[in-house]
Amino acid sequence: MAHNPGLEDLVYVLTGESVTLSTSALAVLGVPGPWSDLVASTAVLVTSGRASRAGLA
Repeated sequence: MAHNPGLEDLVYVLTGESVTLSTSALAVLGVPGPWSDLVASTAVLVTSGRASRAGLA
């Protein structure tokens, strides 16, 4: 969890993708191994958005 714009910046560093996150939005990242091995642009942005009862909106 992080506060925006820090979270948008983190997603960009880890995935190389720009994302706009509104209040209470989530970013789900896929990583190829343990967090301790993670370096810039090695994660994958799986999805992002606001949570709803049916999933991410």
